[in-house]
Amino acid sequence: MRRKSIIFLVALAVLVGALAYCPASFLRGTVDEQLVGVARVENMEGTIWHGDALLVFDNKQLRQTPVSWRFAPSLLASGVFGYAVELNKNSQQSNEIYGALTVGRGLSDLHVRNARVFAPAASVLPMLSPSLGLGMFSGQLGFTTDNMEIRPSPTLAAAKISGRASLNWRSANSLFLLGSAANDYQLEFDGKGAESTFLLKTLSGPMTANGQGTRVLERSVPYNAIKFNGTAKLPQALLSRLGNAQAWLSQLGRMEGDQLVINWTGRL
Repeated sequence: MRRKSIIFLVALAVLVGALAYCPASFLRGTVDEQLVGVARVENMEGTIWHGDALLVFDNKQLRQTPVSWRFAPSLLASGVFGYAVELNKNSQQSNEIYGALTVGRGLSDLHVRNARVFAPAASVLPMLSPSLGLGMFSGQLGFTTDNMEIRPSPTLAAAKISGRASLNWRSANSLFLLGSAANDYQLEFDGKGAESTFLLKTLSGPMTANGQGTRVLERSVPYNAIKFNGTAKLPQALLSRLGNAQAWLSQLGRMEGDQLVINWTGRL
């Protein structure tokens, strides 16, 4: 009996030691699988408990981003195994991705907490839609959430999302409006599983855009439907600088005083 106890304790010690020094490369397959089509990790150093790596994006316009992680034991109380992650810890350049978040996995959901992540709009927006060409936009995007849970699905479009988040676009501009004053916008998201709501509002700037929308998972279509109603207002002073585009924009809306008002209703 005593011999069996000794063997058990030795085996346990070996297992604990192996886990304590398990190399970071053990995580590579899982991380790359989650980032497929967006980025990959290289130069992983450290262990599965804390370490550093380089995040290399498929979009070459985005700089390689140093990333570090450390195990977050506080998540275990809610049944989540996860990490505190920092991006570009020593840099806050507007043309780079930087920030911090805590991310983990529960029995069925992906958990994102205390996220404050910033990225250049010029490089990130084309990743969301190929029609948004590289370099068409400028400004900085900032994503924040205190607590969000995502139920995985074959496509992100069909994922069930719970929690609140906001996306700020600071100093927003585009080639189309080159020369105009920059604008600040905010998109607020409130997810309740299969249903979500959006609220778009202008924080500052001459060209306003405000609206609201809903996201409802529908069985009749293989993707999620986003229905959105909004209004954009462009002052005459801005329109006069757009040349031939002024006539085209005028066909989309109507003049009210000294500004062009464009109402739109769409489904994405």
